[in-house]
Amino acid sequence: MSETVAVEATSYELVARLREVHAQIAAAQAEEVALMTRLYRLRRAQQLEAGVAARYAGESAATEIGVAVRVSQRSADGLIALGMGLGRLPATRVAFAQGRIDLARVRAIHDTLVNTPDDTVTELEETVVARAERSDPARLRRIIRKRLLELDPAGQARRRREAERERYVAVRAADDGTALVDAVLPAAGGWTLFERLREMAVSQCCAADPRSMNQRRADALVALADGSGRLICGCGLPECARRDPTVPVPVARRALVQVGVSAATLAGVQDNPGLLAGFGAIDADLARQIARHARFHVVTETSDEMRRGSAASHTSGTTPPHTSDTTELHTGQSRTATVPEDAGDDTDPSSVATVPANRRASAATTPAAAHRGSARGESANTTNHARAATEPTSDSAAIVEPAGDGPVIIEPADPPPRIPAPPPAPANPPEWRYRPSATVAARVRALDGTCRAPGCSVSAAATDLDHQQPFDHRSPVTGGPTTVHNLGCRCRRHHRLKTLADHGLNGWTVTHHPHRRIEWSTPTGDSITTSPEGAKFLFPHTPVAATRVEPVDPQPDPPLLNPGQVINALTELLHVYISPSQRNLRARHTIRIGSTLCDVGGFEGDADRPPF
Repeated sequence: MSETVAVEATSYELVARLREVHAQIAAAQAEEVALMTRLYRLRRAQQLEAGVAARYAGESAATEIGVAVRVSQRSADGLIALGMGLGRLPATRVAFAQGRIDLARVRAIHDTLVNTPDDTVTELEETVVARAERSDPARLRRIIRKRLLELDPAGQARRRREAERERYVAVRAADDGTALVDAVLPAAGGWTLFERLREMAVSQCCAADPRSMNQRRADALVALADGSGRLICGCGLPECARRDPTVPVPVARRALVQVGVSAATLAGVQDNPGLLAGFGAIDADLARQIARHARFHVVTETSDEMRRGSAASHTSGTTPPHTSDTTELHTGQSRTATVPEDAGDDTDPSSVATVPANRRASAATTPAAAHRGSARGESANTTNHARAATEPTSDSAAIVEPAGDGPVIIEPADPPPRIPAPPPAPANPPEWRYRPSATVAARVRALDGTCRAPGCSVSAAATDLDHQQPFDHRSPVTGGPTTVHNLGCRCRRHHRLKTLADHGLNGWTVTHHPHRRIEWSTPTGDSITTSPEGAKFLFPHTPVAATRVEPVDPQPDPPLLNPGQVINALTELLHVYISPSQRNLRARHTIRIGSTLCDVGGFEGDADRPPF
């Protein structure tokens, strides 16, 4: 057998095996989707029986799935929705389970038929599944849309209205300090936005602007959002044709973002990464750029945090003494966001569940906190506060903060020094109030950084501040205090999960450990522990040395020929002076710049340009 024949035989075997494995993966995915859907139905039934409102019953299943198989909650939600939708697509469900079509094509069928009446789906599904076995997902979507218009033309307006109800805009982190903007808009609105960005990119920048058309459109989108409303040409030429000297240079608003970064990084002494809320880690240089015109909230290590390292844990739904979490921190700075109106709300259990009166009473009444000797005065016990300020009991220095004074260090002596007792505490101290002060809220958000639930990346600025040990509205003295150590960031969805766990309605257990660590245990016993994201960036334990940056020539010699300028000039020429019919021939014309062959119509990003 020749070498060529052997290779051909091997290639046939490889392709056959590839098809076999792909079908096996599809069948396994079908089983996974079915299992997730069954778990959701089970949890929903259990929670409805326990009295949870129908609107929220079962939503904790996605978080439970995330803990079990380490997928994001968004992915789990999507797979559960797909499994529920397959209930009215029996032929698709069977083909999926047999491995004849994969997950991508199943999604294409589900998404395009989701707003279609059942009788139309029944008439169309068998044909669609047959076409799906020999079509890729994109082509399959086009086929289904065409068939829908043929079978149910009158229903297109209704389907469009249903689809427009799902419109959204989202931003998620990408690589290397970039973000991906994702949106679903009405068709007219989407193309209006794109044409506006193209108009700004063409009309507000001259041919000498070194940016590509893609880059200009991206900058135009930011300009629309930051309030400046227009692009500034990047040519740098005083005689720029797009610059009107009578029009002032647009000034962008301050960035509406929250960044946590260490003081050493801001000072340039270290290059520790910063935390951009809702995004994740960013490099030190970008953090300093954002900080140039920012407002700052200083977050420092408090004396009692240094000394509080062996506190007991607290578990939701039980009644152990309240504990103050310990966070090993170093001096740092952070910019924080304004506290929302409902930032301090604990979700009212009556809004998410119907709780028996005896159960609600037992869950809401917890013993008094056991840390009444806190030197910061976080306890509601005024007598103990005064005793802590006047009677040091440790064999090392005691650090206290008398009301109205800064920290005072007292060396133990015999007899102990006499220190005037602090003035009486107010009748309603802050820790007895339900809503936290702006200072407390800012500190909690800075330390946590994001929602503290597993797999959730919602920015702390968009979360509720939830009491770790529930606040007792009838007797604040005996409930969890409103302090930094007893507050944590929860998005509204996970706030409900924690509230239902406190009342024993969803099978979850939430345990609070020192150093602000939280252990989340599912009804089946799986557990995961989350740590505060913000503190890692505010107070890094492994400092990153500052990078030496070589000085750059402020006025480098311009190149004799800038290919980007030539390409942008030709692009502008095409859009302004050439008719659409002539423009269709642009792909046949090429120019040579230096040693690079450039297709006039094949610039990066032209694939997403609307037809002319």
